[in-house]
Amino acid sequence: MKRAKSIRVRVLAVLALMVLGSGAGVLSAFPAAAAGDSGAKSWGGKCHYWHDRNTGGGWCDGNGPTKRYHAFGLCNDGFSSYGVERWAGDRRGSYVYCAGHGGLSGTWGLGKNW
Repeated sequence: MKRAKSIRVRVLAVLALMVLGSGAGVLSAFPAAAAGDSGAKSWGGKCHYWHDRNTGGGWCDGNGPTKRYHAFGLCNDGFSSYGVERWAGDRRGSYVYCAGHGGLSGTWGLGKNW
C-alpha cells in the first residue's frame, strides 16, 4: 500500500512538471499577458481628424488590439462609406472616399469601440 501511494505521488509529480514545462514556452513568448501585467492592457486615446472635399478620416492614439477605430461617412449622393478598421495606435489611419459620389457631406467621423 505504501509503495503504491509512493508511485502514485511520483506519477502525479511528473505529470505536473510536464504540464508546467509545456506551458513555460507560452509564458516566455507572452510574458506580459501571462503574468497579468496591467501595462499590457489595450487603451485608446485621442483621435486626429483630417478631411477635404472628397475624403474624411484620421487615426487614433492607443495600443490595440482590443481598442479599434474606423472611418465612416456619408457622401453627397447618399452613399454610405466605411474605412478599414484599425487598432488604436495604427497611424496608417482609416479614411472614406466619396470622389465618385458627389464629394463628402458634413456627416463623417471616426467610429471607436472604446
